[in-house]
Amino acid sequence: MILPQFLLGFTPLGQGLDIKKAAIFPIVHGVRSMALELGIEHRNTLRRIEALVEGGVLDAKFSADLAEAFQFALGQRLKQQLARLGSGNAADGERHNAIELETLGRTEMHLLREALQVVIEFKKIVSHRFRLAMF
Repeated sequence: MILPQFLLGFTPLGQGLDIKKAAIFPIVHGVRSMALELGIEHRNTLRRIEALVEGGVLDAKFSADLAEAFQFALGQRLKQQLARLGSGNAADGERHNAIELETLGRTEMHLLREALQVVIEFKKIVSHRFRLAMF
């Protein structure tokens, strides 16, 4: 299967997509940073997202997309980890978060693409909010 051009920026060929680096980490830490700034004490990322909406920091529609992207990324990581364990290939440190793009169906690939686009938009929001582009 030929990888969509969009996904090539996230993964070295043949190594799978590091879903933690591409999606989970930016969402968890971006949401955590915004929550800390507002004094939100929730520790759960999804609850923090809800609190950011309540605090007027995030748009309700975008936050729903962000939560969905987060849950999709976690689900795909777990699915692939369980598949590796089921086949007797316990995930080593480097491959633990890897998503084998070749195993994704058309629908999953489409959902992954959408999730990564949401993450990119969220990273822009976080960069703007904390003026990260200035450094």
